[in-house]
Amino acid sequence: IVQPLKTLMADDPDYSFDILEARYAIEASTAWHAAMRATPGDKEKIQLCFEATLSEDPDIASQADVRFHLAIAEASHNIVLLQTMRGFFDVLQSSVKHSRQRMYLVPPVFSQLTEQHQAVIDAIFAGDADGARSG
Repeated sequence: IVQPLKTLMADDPDYSFDILEARYAIEASTAWHAAMRATPGDKEKIQLCFEATLSEDPDIASQADVRFHLAIAEASHNIVLLQTMRGFFDVLQSSVKHSRQRMYLVPPVFSQLTEQHQAVIDAIFAGDADGARSG
């Protein structure tokens, strides 16, 4: 999946918007499934990854952000969703890191993202699948 997407992104910069749209849909689905299936161990991993996203070091925070989203995908216990998320992050790795680093320059944006992530965590931990999907 990944290599053809990388080629398309290189050939058509607007294609990355389609990737982000698809990523959003997949993330909503993984959060929904995680709320239904997460084990206590899954929840602990999600929490640890989230806490690492709060690092003041943009490199550490951006790497933790990827791990956070992948931890949610793992907690979905759906291998296809997990592999799809891994593929998206392989394709988007540099843009996710760059975006995350820029967020530190705009505290309200970083704060909003943190609140959104916390809302997803709260919904997953409560078993609120619809809340996790819309978080």
